[in-house]
Amino acid sequence: MADRNESFQRILWVAVGGLLSALVLCIILLLVIQRYNDSKDRATAMRAAFVEQQKQLIKREVDRILERIEFDRSQIVPKGSSLVQEQVYEAYAILENIRQRDAVTQSSEEIKRTIIEVLRPMHVYHGKGDFFILDLSGGIVLGPAATNGDGKSSPPFGDGENHPAIAGMIELAKKEGEGTYRYSLSQPGVKGDETPHLSFIKLFKPYGWILGTTISVKDLEVDTRKELLDDISKVRYGKNGYIFIDDWQGVVLAHGAQPDLVGRNIWDHQDFNGVKVVQGLIAAAKTEAGDYVYYSWRKPDTGEERPKVSFAKGVHDWQWMVGTGVYIDDVETDIAILQRSLKAGLRKDILWILLVSATVGILLLLSLRRVFRRLLGDFSRFDEFFHEAAFADREIEVAGLTFAELRGMAVSANKMLHDKVAAQERLRKHRDHLEEEVAERTHALQEKNSQLELAKEAAETANRAKSVFLANMSHELRTPLNAILGFAQVLKNDRNATDEQRENLEIISRSGEHLLHLINNVLDISKIESGRLELEESPCDLHQLIQGIRSIMYAQAASKGLSFTLEQDPELPRQILVDAGKLRQVFINLIGNGVKYTAHGGIVLRALLQVMENPEQARLRFEVADTGPGIREENQERIFAPFVQLGERPPTEAGTGLGLAICKQYVELMGGEIGVAGGPDGVGTVFFFEIPAEVLPSGVLEKPVTRGRVVGVDEEVSGYRLLIAEDQPENRLLLKKLLAPFGFEIKEAVNGEEALALWHDWQPHLIFMDIRMPVIDGLEATRRIKAADTERQTRVVVITAHALEEERRAIVAAGCDDFIRKPFHDWEIYDALSRYLGIRFKYEDVESVAEGESGPEVTAGELSRLPKKLAVELFRAAELLDGARTHKVINRITAHDRQLGARLRRMSDTLQYKELLALLDNLVKGEQNENR
Repeated sequence: MADRNESFQRILWVAVGGLLSALVLCIILLLVIQRYNDSKDRATAMRAAFVEQQKQLIKREVDRILERIEFDRSQIVPKGSSLVQEQVYEAYAILENIRQRDAVTQSSEEIKRTIIEVLRPMHVYHGKGDFFILDLSGGIVLGPAATNGDGKSSPPFGDGENHPAIAGMIELAKKEGEGTYRYSLSQPGVKGDETPHLSFIKLFKPYGWILGTTISVKDLEVDTRKELLDDISKVRYGKNGYIFIDDWQGVVLAHGAQPDLVGRNIWDHQDFNGVKVVQGLIAAAKTEAGDYVYYSWRKPDTGEERPKVSFAKGVHDWQWMVGTGVYIDDVETDIAILQRSLKAGLRKDILWILLVSATVGILLLLSLRRVFRRLLGDFSRFDEFFHEAAFADREIEVAGLTFAELRGMAVSANKMLHDKVAAQERLRKHRDHLEEEVAERTHALQEKNSQLELAKEAAETANRAKSVFLANMSHELRTPLNAILGFAQVLKNDRNATDEQRENLEIISRSGEHLLHLINNVLDISKIESGRLELEESPCDLHQLIQGIRSIMYAQAASKGLSFTLEQDPELPRQILVDAGKLRQVFINLIGNGVKYTAHGGIVLRALLQVMENPEQARLRFEVADTGPGIREENQERIFAPFVQLGERPPTEAGTGLGLAICKQYVELMGGEIGVAGGPDGVGTVFFFEIPAEVLPSGVLEKPVTRGRVVGVDEEVSGYRLLIAEDQPENRLLLKKLLAPFGFEIKEAVNGEEALALWHDWQPHLIFMDIRMPVIDGLEATRRIKAADTERQTRVVVITAHALEEERRAIVAAGCDDFIRKPFHDWEIYDALSRYLGIRFKYEDVESVAEGESGPEVTAGELSRLPKKLAVELFRAAELLDGARTHKVINRITAHDRQLGARLRRMSDTLQYKELLALLDNLVKGEQNENR
């Protein structure tokens, strides 16, 4: 038993010795940690104090720079006033010297002209300002020289006495004799706010002139900015202190340490921590009081990227970010000295701790020798009991323990056991609740997905129904239109038709074309809404297109007693790449709209070159101005919406409400913008739009082909077999009338089944096939013919009223050789026969007509050969400037002499009424004298 106690005692001493050693080591470790933390805290405090001190310094530097900027800004106008005053005084002295020098040898008018010629080339302020001379009655003796680039004076001098600034300067001269006058105006070609200007005027009494000069405050401001940036970039302070300025887009304007950055955009620059430096500085500068930003930047002295704090504040009017900063690591030298001092003190403290710990440890072991024996026994009993209770999930019996401390530990252990059981129960219940909630939300999500699928199917069904409706509507309207326009064309081509009949047929054709235009408008709106509208650009002669529009719309305006004027910029490019069809439609819609709603006055079409961005790219501007009732401001936005018609329009003027909506979509598709504004003095309306255009070199466009009326064929065609497959009898009759006069063998089929049977038995060379037919439609009949015709001897040309692009693709996929859309022109039919059967048609001699259009001018001798009554009627119509009446008389003259009629029509179309009246004047006077 004694041996056992000695062994236990030895182990106990070893344990206590180890505990004391560990305690000493812990004390030493805690001391080291405490000293380390103290060193760290003191270093942090030093850094914080340094940074805080430097932050105040850099803020003061930025505020000082901002004060300099504000002061220089405040001096812009005073400096500008002094500048223009000095310039006027110098010019005044020149005027006085010239007047006195030439007073004896020259008249007053000659001296005035000399003064004007001397002042005209003189400029002020680096050529950015000019001299001017006004007289006291408001006239402009000398305006600023070509300030807007087109040789004309810019406002206010380009506006003459109508501009308030002119009147203000005259009033100042009359009252004070001289003085500074401030006003604002928009710079030519620049949109936006008005620019302030400074003028100094002085009355030149000998001639009653007001001598003055004007400069833009913006120009003064630009030079002030440059001077400020140059001065600020030279500012230095401290070891690495400098100023930097960026604009709010990230472009470096000034940099005291890295001048190579000036002019570069460093918006996306990041330091090695991924901080977007410039974006953070600009965000701080946009705040009212400015702010600090932490990041890393290259040090001027070492070139290394180091941590830095900067203060940034904005000049909001100029959108400048002004900032400066300090490198945080400049305080590290002082911190290193502090750390060496702390380490030396730490070594001394550790030696004292070791000595004291050894002494205390020996005394403690001697004092606790007897106490440890019983205490270790009690701990052993408690450890065994606690281990058993823990693994068996049973509570500890507190009454079986001796020491109060151990009883307290037992109570805490029992409480921990209760808490664990309760937590496990709550966790189980929560898990069950989560499973129920997940199931409910999964079900709700499935229900919502089902609803979305149903909504999608409904939308697709509605879209398909809309497409079917538009296709059916187009087919049903185009089919009768084909017959109307086709037979009208046949009758017009009849040589026996009278002029009156041709005029009536022309009315029928125009009405049919207008109805076709309305149908196309509805289809275009459908394409726009479905996103299927595409741009079809091709080389175009812009001058010819505009002249064509002028010829078309002049007659329409003249029929209402309105004038139509074309104002074309001489610099307007001629050959461009553009979607000519859509551009022409925009012109027709806008001008037609103006004619419709204008009762008195007229319409003006302006074609302008807005700007040449480069030799191959231009921006064009077009304006259509009328003198109608105008459009209220609240209606100017919604007028471009589809189907919108203004309530104040009378019913007779109402249209479909699609024209302006199509204009807006066409212009935006071409990359442009369209708008509307009130006319000058609140009279009328001005529609305007701008588009970009690629300018083409001359010679790109080919000369257009002139088509005459078909009068025969160059060869025998009786052997050619043509089949017309069409269910509408009037359309079959129209095709037969166009083809029968030339000797073709023609048969007809009223449905696809008959077409198949005739093809099989008769083997026609070409089939004109309609799509929508009973029994078997045209597409199915074409598929069967192409499948059976292995040698591809029969050509199929579709003639259909279908108009949508997807229908065209289906027609091509069925194997059809070509596609002609109803209503068609006769030349489309003849071109198809030439293309697929090689037939050469004889056309009416168009060369003589062309010679009449472009040959020599009309002579009085040619007019003298006309019947006297026709000459007098032509004179009366031209005298009244009645375009419609003039054309009717020229139509009757054409029956006598086709070439003369063509040249007279050209004179009427180009508004050469003055020349025409001069030729007819003597002839008509002679007729009147004979009658007397």
